[in-house]
Amino acid sequence: MTRILSRPVPGTALLLAVSLIATACTSGATPAPSAPSAAPPTSAASAAASAAAATPVVLPPAETTTITIGVTNNLAINQYPSQLANDIGLFQKYGLTVKVLSMEGAGAALQSLLAGQIQAALTGPGNVLSAALTDSPLIMATMESNYLAYMLMGGKDIKTGADLKGKSIAISSLGGVSHAAVVASLSQLGLKASDVIIQGIGNEASQIAAMVSGAVASAPVSTTGVPKLQALGYNVLVDLTKSGVRFGIDGLTLTKAWAAKNPNTILRIIAAQLEAQKAMFTKTPLAVTAFQAYTTVDATVAKASLDQCLAGLCNKGFGFTKDDFALNRDILATVSPAVKDVDLGVVGDMSYLNKLKDLGFNTEIGWP
Repeated sequence: MTRILSRPVPGTALLLAVSLIATACTSGATPAPSAPSAAPPTSAASAAASAAAATPVVLPPAETTTITIGVTNNLAINQYPSQLANDIGLFQKYGLTVKVLSMEGAGAALQSLLAGQIQAALTGPGNVLSAALTDSPLIMATMESNYLAYMLMGGKDIKTGADLKGKSIAISSLGGVSHAAVVASLSQLGLKASDVIIQGIGNEASQIAAMVSGAVASAPVSTTGVPKLQALGYNVLVDLTKSGVRFGIDGLTLTKAWAAKNPNTILRIIAAQLEAQKAMFTKTPLAVTAFQAYTTVDATVAKASLDQCLAGLCNKGFGFTKDDFALNRDILATVSPAVKDVDLGVVGDMSYLNKLKDLGFNTEIGWP
């Protein structure tokens, strides 16, 4: 049985942790002449293929052209394609007028989505899993990140899973991403949640502070914060970026009711987002400058964020399978047991991404 405790963290250690997080984007020979030969006849099939290749993909007309998309974390680089699409005119290219609205977290986005105040939100699978138990179901049409960019760190005397057994590990709260990172890490170490004490501490700064102060033996740390801790003698127990563990972080989320009425609009939203994501990978200086202007972070942080995106945090092409939601369901079930029975097949809807591929859109723009 997982044990959850709560304990305040000494102020000095908290200040150190905040500091750590803030620091943590030919010529050749001419051939001998040969006798001319007759050119092979061009078949009707090859001619048709050439014509098709030269014809731009035309998306079906949008049912609705004015859209508001809620962004739940404007500092999250994986959520940036929507804003970048607006900044460089890609939504306009696809006939849409889009407002990208910064929301006060996933809860606020969910309320606005269900109230019809926004038409889409960039939020996690947890909301979709929970909504599956209600009469207002949601769908996730893209997966912008399915990557746990965390490493499980241990105190200076914690170097193996055996050292960790029976000791405390910090998380923010049950059911969240840090909880998932710990559970996935324990599995990599051959441990179960019942082998340790999982302790609710608060945000990442507080989690690190608890480890620095000795209040806990271990904490999950986002990849940008790891080098400083290593320099101070703390140990990487598990690097989840190399584990292959999949965990849905966020994606384009809509109500099933709105999606049923606006399938072509959704195609155009995703088309613009895909082109924007491609720009993040292929025009990185532009993306860094735009991200810095959008978030007001300094240039070093903006560049580090883009580097993390390119390293795997951003899910190229937004594709997913139901397996991406399995760990989400398991973690959420610790606080909402009924979720464990939700069919993962109803959480995500790949039909929009599949249709774009069938139309030849991805081939045309040269992106997965």
